[in-house]
Amino acid sequence: QAMRSWPDVAPTDVNCPAMLLVGTRNQSTMDWVKANRTALDDANVHVEVVDGLCHAREFERVDDVFPVVSSFFRDQRGCRVW
Repeated sequence: QAMRSWPDVAPTDVNCPAMLLVGTRNQSTMDWVKANRTALDDANVHVEVVDGLCHAREFERVDDVFPVVSSFFRDQRGCRVW
């Protein structure tokens, strides 16, 4: 309930390396990514789409998600904030 009062975060508000992971069955987030793709690209937000996952499965399917997330973090070692 408390999250409803939190302000929106726009891609341009992110000033460090960031990744957004979304499953293809998480329709509301997929729609948001499509609508904000240019802003995400301009802000250098890395978007990873994982086939077949809904929102709950994005957290439950560790074997599908962990390699993607760990690869992103490995690539950021030694990276300076933009």
